[in-house]
Amino acid sequence: MLLFGVIAGISFSAFSSPLNHEAPQFVNAATLVPVPGAVVSTSGGTVGSGSAVADAQGQYNITSFLDSGNYIVTASAPGFIDQQVNNVVVTAGALTSNVNIVMEVSGGLSGTVTDAVSGLPISHAVVTVQSSGGSSSEDAITDTNGNWNITQNLQTGTYDISAQYFSSAIGYISSTKSGISVTAGSMNSNQNFTLERSGVITGVVTDSVSRGVLSSVSVEAVYSNGTFAASAMTDSSGQYVINYDLPNGTYNLIELFPIEQHLTKTLTGISVTAGQTTTQDIILDRSGVVTGTVINTEDGQPVSGASVIATSSTGAFSFATTDSSGTYILNTNLTTGSYAVEASYESSFDANPSVSVAAGQVTTNINFQLAVTPSGTISGKVTNSIGPIANAYVTAEGTGGFNSNFTDSIGNYVISTDLGSGTYTVTVTATRCVSQQQTGVSVNANEVTPNINFVLASAPSGSISGQILSSQTTPFPTPTPIPTPTPTATPMPTTMSIPPSIPTVGPTSTPTATPTAAPTANPTPTSSVPEFPSVVVVSLLIALVIVTLVIIVLKNGRVKTLS
Repeated sequence: MLLFGVIAGISFSAFSSPLNHEAPQFVNAATLVPVPGAVVSTSGGTVGSGSAVADAQGQYNITSFLDSGNYIVTASAPGFIDQQVNNVVVTAGALTSNVNIVMEVSGGLSGTVTDAVSGLPISHAVVTVQSSGGSSSEDAITDTNGNWNITQNLQTGTYDISAQYFSSAIGYISSTKSGISVTAGSMNSNQNFTLERSGVITGVVTDSVSRGVLSSVSVEAVYSNGTFAASAMTDSSGQYVINYDLPNGTYNLIELFPIEQHLTKTLTGISVTAGQTTTQDIILDRSGVVTGTVINTEDGQPVSGASVIATSSTGAFSFATTDSSGTYILNTNLTTGSYAVEASYESSFDANPSVSVAAGQVTTNINFQLAVTPSGTISGKVTNSIGPIANAYVTAEGTGGFNSNFTDSIGNYVISTDLGSGTYTVTVTATRCVSQQQTGVSVNANEVTPNINFVLASAPSGSISGQILSSQTTPFPTPTPIPTPTPTATPMPTTMSIPPSIPTVGPTSTPTATPTAAPTANPTPTSSVPEFPSVVVVSLLIALVIVTLVIIVLKNGRVKTLS
């Protein structure tokens, strides 16, 4: 038997490299098990993205939406810590294989959220678990029985847990527990919350002149020291209801984002009692208004898209953009006083340093002149074999200037500024498409060059394949019963044989596999998994032959002795 073990060990070392067509990987495969159902996704900036779900053997294949470039491959699964591999090189039309990822099990937290008054469970409460250092967080939503659980991305350590709930009908005061211990592979259950009822501030926001209600106004409640407490928006009837995170105390109400033609407003000293309602209506005063036009001194035409800003020494501020006729209207948050009004477009600038404004009144004819080089216009449409391409990036570069724009939802684009008379090259790039350009496009100032259209071909996709494994199965069933009576012990690793190979699924044409180095251990330990079934069979056969020979020799020797 000693001889058998030695021979089997030698045969494993000798055959692991040739069978796998790669350098030997000293990995104990018996301790690795597949992670079926893991979601594997890629991100690569502007070069593309794709995803796949690992099968029963943990194998995955991402075969679409991958342009050439460097990618991050991330594996995510309930009961585990997300793991990623960086700098995975992908070539369009080719396969990058053996991007294997070994995942670590997560710790778990669970509990319930109930009402402090009725004792009934609170469904749809938000529970947030954040690491004590604040570097990561995970969320859960309570079910109809008030149960919640988080069993993903919780490494061993201490965490802060908070629970909050609010709706138009009822709200609560958020609650937080700090320093809660988590151990990988174990469930820390019964992290329960009993939420106290919040105080409520409600009222109607109206216009000071017409007394009409104002919808879509943001109202914010802050503590007397200026710290944010809670907020709400007015509905179509002008009513707001702030009904969460308001314990007993005194608050200020701020109409935070003024709507057009009105001023911001702050009400102080609003007393709130938990579980009770305080009514506070808000009347907004009219803003002053400044209006005028912006004209191009080069050709006398209106300047569309010019920025106009009004500021005062007291900090009042308003901003607007000119329309196609060069007209602007500043009508938000302008109190009575003197303002500096400035207009700008590209590098051209004009200012009026002293404009008198009266709240509720209109100051007209504050006009500006800007020297803007007249531009021509290039327009067209970008499509592919399926239809229009939205958000394609179109650039025009030539002897008269440079500018760019994106296509709209139906594939149309217009470039109408910074294009002086001249000849241009127009280039289009779009995700998952082959870039295309047209040269010699003629442009004249103040004229439109239409129908510079593009039909883009789809770019071939690269592929990424690999296997998602773990040193142990997750101890958390899915779904996890909440609350869990006692923490569940981490089960022993399940011994499973690793499939002989990772399937190679590539594009239609035969791809050239691009070797990808397995990521290092923690936080993204990966490895190429040897083909152990084949190695074991070979080892057993060799050992069996040798043992048989030994038996024959011994038998022959014994027969010769007897004779």
